[in-house]
Amino acid sequence: MEKKRVMIVDDTGLSRLVIHNTLLTHPQLAVVGCASNGREALDMYPSANPDLMILDINMPEMDGIEVLKKLLLDSKTKILVLTGNERKIPQARSLGAHDYMIKGAETGIPIQGEQQNDLLSRVCYLLDLPQPKA
Repeated sequence: MEKKRVMIVDDTGLSRLVIHNTLLTHPQLAVVGCASNGREALDMYPSANPDLMILDINMPEMDGIEVLKKLLLDSKTKILVLTGNERKIPQARSLGAHDYMIKGAETGIPIQGEQQNDLLSRVCYLLDLPQPKA
């Protein structure tokens, strides 16, 4: 069975690592690229050819809103916005984001515990995969 391809775009290394490790717990997911800003993401996007992009909004060089504007014409990739900036969510949704999650910053760890389960559930839903077993 072919795995669904996921690309992670977040400027925080810890976020990328936690998301990457969370996704690897599902046997039908493959992480095909990690980028630390929007410019890197757009550069690797054609070769990564993701089914889903997990996209942070606030990043240096090029933010997630600009990435969404550039990808607007490419409807094959689903976008899950993972951000701490709730004010930008309506704009991200209007530009084609399929879903969003708010990441926590209180602990310095972007997502943990129940949020990791929620992230994996949302990814599975967007990619039409079986939900992970609890």
